This record gives sequence, C-alpha cells and structure tokens, in this order.
Amino acid sequence: MDSALSVFQQIRKALKPIEAKLLDHPFVKKVEAGKYSKVQVAVLPLEEYHIVSSDLASSKHLYGRFQEAPSGAFFRELVENEQYAQGHIRKLVEALGCEISTLEEHEPDPRCQVYPSYFARLALHGSEAEVLVAFASNFSVWWSACKRVAEALAGSYGVPREAVAFLNPLHEIPPPDAPFDELTLEAIRRGLKQGVAEKALIRVALHIQSYEQWFWDALEDLAGAR
Repeated sequence: MDSALSVFQQIRKALKPIEAKLLDHPFVKKVEAGKYSKVQVAVLPLEEYHIVSSDLASSKHLYGRFQEAPSGAFFRELVENEQYAQGHIRKLVEALGCEISTLEEHEPDPRCQVYPSYFARLALHGSEAEVLVAFASNFSVWWSACKRVAEALAGSYGVPREAVAFLNPLHEIPPPDAPFDELTLEAIRRGLKQGVAEKALIRVALHIQSYEQWFWDALEDLAGAR
C-alpha cells in the first residue's frame, strides 16, 4: 500500500464516529418526520445564505490558484456550483414562508459560520492536497443530509421542486466515489512529495467534519428556539 492510500484510509477511519452522528442527526430526522414547521426549517437556508456567499469567494480564489493543476476542472465546477446555490437560495427561503429581507436580518450563528471561515483559510494558503482532502471528507455526508431534507420538503412539506433546487446534492459536481477519490489520492501523492505532512491532512479532515457537525447542531438549537 502506498503512503497516499494509507493516509486516505486513515482519514476514512478517523471520520467514522463523526459521520455516524451526522447521518443520525436529530435536525435531519425531525425534518424527515415533519416535526418542524417551515419557519423552523428555514434556519437552514438563512444560515446557508451567509455560507454560500463566503464559499463562492473562496472557490473563486481556489480556481485562481489551481486552475492549471490536475484539479483545475474540479475547482471550476465548484465555482459554478456555488453560483448555482447562490442563485436559488432565495426561492427556498420564500417557499418556507419567510420574506427575502429575512436573509439580511437573520443574525448568523457562529457555530454555523466556522465551516466557511475554515474553508476560506484553506483557500487562502492550504495546499492542493489539504483542500481536496477537506472536500473528499465532507461532501458525502453533506450531500446525504441535503438530499434527505430536500426530499422531505418536496414531499410532506409540499415545497415545490424548483424551490429545493438549492439543496440538490447531484448538481454539477460528482459525488466523492471513484473519480473524486482518485483525484484526491493523486493530490495527496503530490502533496506528500512536496512536504505536506500526513498529520496535517488527517487534521484537515477531522476539523472540516467537526465543523460540519457544529453546523447541524446549531440548526437543531436554532429551530427549537423558533
């Protein structure tokens, strides 16, 4: 087994406890069960409004840094995905019974905003390997949660399909299975040769996934307070 594959497998093993909590998260389960009102569920796009704005800027910076790298096409598609999200988030807010003005009026929760802040840090000076590891670690769980929420909203909540397009986990960027894993593995190989420490790569994975959990934990608290 080469060192890159070893690191990748260490990351997968280290993430399992956090992923188990995320896949069984009470916020998602309550939305699926129809226990929250639309206004309570609206905390998701209200927080994401600020996250997407930051992530779009970070994605553009990453594409500028790595457009000539083997991962350049991925970062170009990432920018397109964030633009798509930014263009559709208002539809979901309105469908959940909130005024558009609420997007600016809502005070974002710090626990939700740690993820985009860390992403911005990686975009600024993280290695290609660290950035790809962050995405490979996070995408599957994030997309799974979004898909479940989108299906619940379009089903029992009666939200129009076009309004849940913001949560469409299959738009543009491929899921982190074979092609994406290979892209990440190659980036890890290059990173290790360039001096990126194995420990740093594992740390990135654990941090980004922990911040993902903070996001959903905060949504659970915010929804319960509405």
